[in-house]
Amino acid sequence: MAWVFAVKDVTGRRIHLSAERWAHISRKHPDVVPYLEEIPQILRCSLQRREVSSRKVYYAAYFKHRPFPEKFLVVIGKYLNDHGFILTAYFALRLP
Repeated sequence: MAWVFAVKDVTGRRIHLSAERWAHISRKHPDVVPYLEEIPQILRCSLQRREVSSRKVYYAAYFKHRPFPEKFLVVIGKYLNDHGFILTAYFALRLP
C-alpha cells in the first residue's frame, strides 16, 4: 500500500497517511486538500491533542487553530501496537 507520508507524532509513535485515506479525505473534505503539507507538522508538534484508548487500540485527535478561516484543522489517527494511521482530517468551528 502506498503512503503519502509517514512521521513520528508528538509522542514519538509512527503514524502514516495512506493514499487510500488521502483519497477519502480529498473526496469527503475537499477544503482540507490545500493543507496537506500542514498535516505532518500538526502530528509532530501539536500542543492540543486528545486520546482515547479501547483495549490495545488508541484513537488520537490532533488540532491546529487556523486564524483564517477561523476554524480548527482536526486530524484523527488510530494506533495499534504503537503504529498509527490517519483516519480522516477535517475543519471544525470548535474543538470536538
